[in-house]
Amino acid sequence: VEAVGERGEVFVPQAARRVSGSGGSIMAGFWDVHVRLEPAFLEVAADPATTADEIEGWFAENFTGLGFTGVVETGTPLDRLQPLLDRIQAEGIRGPALVATGGASLAGVRVAGEDPEAWAEGVAAELLLSESTLVPVLSLLLPPPDAPDAAIDAALDRVAQAQGRLAAFVAAGGSVAFGSGFGWGTNFDPIVELELMEDAGLTFADLLGALTLEP
Repeated sequence: VEAVGERGEVFVPQAARRVSGSGGSIMAGFWDVHVRLEPAFLEVAADPATTADEIEGWFAENFTGLGFTGVVETGTPLDRLQPLLDRIQAEGIRGPALVATGGASLAGVRVAGEDPEAWAEGVAAELLLSESTLVPVLSLLLPPPDAPDAAIDAALDRVAQAQGRLAAFVAAGGSVAFGSGFGWGTNFDPIVELELMEDAGLTFADLLGALTLEP
């Protein structure tokens, strides 16, 4: 966005493309800060026989078409990402802004102790003290659909416990950013993660902030 103002106050170039926003809304693009691009996609994208339109179509299906204009890639070494990055740069391929950690963790928290509940409380306290942002990725705790009933029940208990910790963290003033875990687990639908966060008690404003402001 280059300028915002009343009609007549902002210069609009003669050649600018005009789009009517009547009856609509403008909002910030979403960010997904915990993504691993599939190795199969990276291999296809590096193949010169794959067209730019095909790559753009994949991005639209998984990210931009869902409102995600920014992605943090957290699981792939940079040398494996470079062919895709080169094509995006050289061919002007449209997709989300792509930030890559090269597979390195963005941050680490070390807390002593083996008791899971005490460990979780210690992590939350350390995050609050350091004013760090939590990326919960609750959907990674979900069981595969073909898991035995006992495993499903145990996994859902872990999800409920994590939701309680997330709610307490937010209530204590903690900052949360959205991460879907795309490519890390079996869930590829960001709505699932949003629903889990909402079920934990996060408000609409909390969710919108996690998608936009915090990232």
